[in-house]
Amino acid sequence: MSTEQDVKEFESVDLGFVWIDEPMPKDRFMATLSRGRMGMIIFWTFTPLTYSAWIKDWMDTNTGELAQYVEAEMEDQCLTHGIRGILEHSNIKRIADSFPEDEKLARVFGKFGHLLGRVHKGFSRKIHVIKPFPIDEGRYTTYMALDPHPRVPDHVLWLSVDKNGTKIITSELISDGLVKRLSERIKANERAMNYRVEARIIDPSAFVDDQHREESSVGSQLFDIGMHFIKGSKDLMAGIKRTNEALDYEMKGGKMFRPPELYIFDTCPITIKQLEEYTWSNWGGRNADEKELKARPRDVNDHNIENLHRLLMHEPKHIDYSFRESSAVVGSNELNVSDFDPYR
Repeated sequence: MSTEQDVKEFESVDLGFVWIDEPMPKDRFMATLSRGRMGMIIFWTFTPLTYSAWIKDWMDTNTGELAQYVEAEMEDQCLTHGIRGILEHSNIKRIADSFPEDEKLARVFGKFGHLLGRVHKGFSRKIHVIKPFPIDEGRYTTYMALDPHPRVPDHVLWLSVDKNGTKIITSELISDGLVKRLSERIKANERAMNYRVEARIIDPSAFVDDQHREESSVGSQLFDIGMHFIKGSKDLMAGIKRTNEALDYEMKGGKMFRPPELYIFDTCPITIKQLEEYTWSNWGGRNADEKELKARPRDVNDHNIENLHRLLMHEPKHIDYSFRESSAVVGSNELNVSDFDPYR
């Protein structure tokens, strides 16, 4: 079989053993999987470049009884450094050095390549993702962004700023259903997080009324129930550059010399995942190498990324607020949120 064949051709006879060579599209894999009604073993060998994001998600979800996988590096095949290797180390090094940096992850180290062509390459879980702590409304000003959609869940993101300009993505919300339900969940989260919200930003398309439907736009409906929004920027490239600036940092001698402007609580897994998997679009087919690189990212699973772009383009600042000096208490330990330092 070939992945160039129609997906219907994979809906064939019952199969007991399948060997898949190289990554394949999800629809063809699922069609193949459905052929295992009598029991099936799948053996899959590949360099995880294209199509690999969904493969990693599927394997992580089913690891254990249903699926197991092994990652292998080029050095595993080395005569000197590998086990039963057959390749000269000098040849491995020459090949590895010829690959662009963003391809070495998959081709040299055997890691899943859905991170190839990342838009926000500066993002690192080790650097930017931190443990959550209470947000003192007197010391943090919070901004909210909403990306509503008619066919997929609405995505909401909150970003809090301290007096030093340090910005933290402190919570996220994914909501299905009516606008009223969305607003209720937004307000409940803001009460729970003790936010002082300075501004709310929304995708400009949320204010476009659909002439084929009787109901008003999402933005208008939210306004009617007392939630006011500012139209966010639609300048995608500027949003990408501003976010990369906020993620930028500098290490010297293994120590943080210049910290990033932006952090994210580890309680925001959807945003973290979208940051890691937000990649540039690529041409496919035989003539892909003859075309210039596409100048736009892939338009998939990017809703909180768009929220983040709009929040940073708004240039959120800490607004002084006359509020009694306070500190948050977690269990029996007192935590002064103004002393936040993720590297101490």
